[in-house]
Amino acid sequence: MGQYDSMVNIAIIGVVIVLLAIIFKKTKEEFAILISIAGCFLIFSFGISKLQIIV
Repeated sequence: MGQYDSMVNIAIIGVVIVLLAIIFKKTKEEFAILISIAGCFLIFSFGISKLQIIV
């Protein structure tokens, strides 16, 4: 069950990042881009830790 919990956490983080980017896009578009890039790195770091289990 631990594997599915981490997948749900990553999905929730992705949704929160998208919502934050949409909110900030209305006022400051450059903040929305930075939030999206930071979110990608965060999700990528979660993926790398799970990739060690596969390899």
